[in-house]
Amino acid sequence: GMSSAARADVKRAYDLVFRSGLNVTQAVERSREIEWSPEALVFIDFIRERTKRGICNARSGLAADPD
Repeated sequence: GMSSAARADVKRAYDLVFRSGLNVTQAVERSREIEWSPEALVFIDFIRERTKRGICNARSGLAADPD
């Protein structure tokens, strides 16, 4: 399993990308200033990879109000 310290670091990385109010590009730039655990680096490196389709914001998958 993952240590509690590594889990907390992954959560911190997730929060930086999806909950900090920064866009992904800004979050990636900010992430370069932070020392990450190897487990968090896997997540950060995945986000840093430029893809043609991009990544989905954590909130964009919410269902729309049917009214």
